[in-house]
Amino acid sequence: IWLAGQDAEGLRRVEEGGLSVSLPARRAAARRLAEATGARLVETELPFGLAKTAQFVRDVGAAAGRSRQAEAFIASETSRAASRLQWIVPHLFVNRRAAFIGDPHLLGGFLDIADDLGLRVAGAIVSGRSGHGGGRPGIRVLHEPAASSREAQRLIRSGLDLLVSSWCSRERQGLQGLDVRTMEFGFPSYRHHALFETPFLGFNGCLAFVERMADCLQYDRGTGRA
Repeated sequence: IWLAGQDAEGLRRVEEGGLSVSLPARRAAARRLAEATGARLVETELPFGLAKTAQFVRDVGAAAGRSRQAEAFIASETSRAASRLQWIVPHLFVNRRAAFIGDPHLLGGFLDIADDLGLRVAGAIVSGRSGHGGGRPGIRVLHEPAASSREAQRLIRSGLDLLVSSWCSRERQGLQGLDVRTMEFGFPSYRHHALFETPFLGFNGCLAFVERMADCLQYDRGTGRA
């Protein structure tokens, strides 16, 4: 992963790469790196949620000449994830109403996860413009609305069962004291502390993300009691 906090010697290893894997937020940078190094460019999805993780593995596997191995891995991991989700979905998620506030590049994956869980998405507010993508037909997406706007207030006070939002987004949208179960997700985080590496991308990341949503749904609004 470039850049990922490594030293300069590690950065120079980009010259050895045969594939340059491009994620949505940095397409132009990936193209320039591929041009400079001669690596083959692979433009794929951010692997957030089962569907987009499968597409990520499929795209990279095909580019590396490992499509058969990629499909076997996808089948195995999807089956493993499904077996862990199947008992909890009907009890906690089906027909619950949810909304998302955050990065537009994460919205598409969140919508996929919501589909898999049977959640009904009331809408979303994203910290980007329509050109950043992430939405889909039938889902109302507000792009950087004022906190006082009628549309934003209507969404966040529409009887949600779960709101997925970063703390800074909550503050910006005037959500202090809102009577809704809220799962803090994104940067910065002030009420959720990661003391060890916990993914939200990939197959394991999807399970970890759903686990957090499930825990949030099992607590009374604002009380912290199960």
